[in-house]
Amino acid sequence: MSAQKIVRLMLPLVVGGIVGARRRAGGRLVEKLDEISFFTRSINEVRGATEIELQILDEEPLFNLFAGEASRFALASLITHQRSLQVQNRNAAWQAVEHYYSAYYAVHYLLRTTGVAVTNLDDNAVQMVKKNQLGQPSAMVVPSGLYTLRYDVAGKVATLTKRKKSSGGSHAEAWQLWVGLVDALSSNTVADIVEYGKEAIDLAAHKKFLVKYQGKYSPPELRAEINYQFKGGVWVFEKDKSQSVARVQASIASAASLAIGQGLDTDSLISNNKFIVNLARAIFEYSANSYPKAISRSLRHTYAEFIT
Repeated sequence: MSAQKIVRLMLPLVVGGIVGARRRAGGRLVEKLDEISFFTRSINEVRGATEIELQILDEEPLFNLFAGEASRFALASLITHQRSLQVQNRNAAWQAVEHYYSAYYAVHYLLRTTGVAVTNLDDNAVQMVKKNQLGQPSAMVVPSGLYTLRYDVAGKVATLTKRKKSSGGSHAEAWQLWVGLVDALSSNTVADIVEYGKEAIDLAAHKKFLVKYQGKYSPPELRAEINYQFKGGVWVFEKDKSQSVARVQASIASAASLAIGQGLDTDSLISNNKFIVNLARAIFEYSANSYPKAISRSLRHTYAEFIT
């Protein structure tokens, strides 16, 4: 898979105001709604979910907050990736877990560059949403908790959606959104299937690995097996695992992207992690190189020891 081609497929989905932001605001976006000029367009129940539409009146504060969250996830991914390279004798469990978290943070970064986020509305945020309603206030109860935030640049509308049925927590929610982004990347290959044929095949393989079955995703499931069931061929005390430990350690240490694995095993987890982390690194570099005054350029300088 060509990193340059995947970046080209990603760029139409990226919000320029986020990756090109000149200032990163601190704190979580939904905790800083008082810094954003908006009014609440609607609060509705749509297909069993609570849906809130916020009309954004001034995009710059929103973009700064998005950029602040995105940059922290990008740095967390890169720092955690370096940690995953630290070899422990005959044991690769924590290397594999940290490699997973590097990809998980990278997913959050990449989603936010497209104006999408998994977030939590606390009681203060709920009160801000209700306070800024225009016209007759909605009688609906606005629950706090886990929401998906999507920003539509064309309409300047931020939509917050909370499903009533549990989705499996923030990890499952993030991976579900990532599958949606992979689908969007795959759709972009159709514009020139000759140019992007290899990428289309690899993206299909990546998605096949990601979705274990409906509502369940392989990366967090495999990470949990390593964490809590002491499986995965990476613990020193697993039976006859010396070869798999060495293989996983070599795979993590390799700078090159591997063929996308589809098996439900640690080797496939590592290869798919690499695809995600390398794409996040490439988009971060694109932001730093394409927007001279963007915060990503200054961050690349400040944290150069981690961005290798």
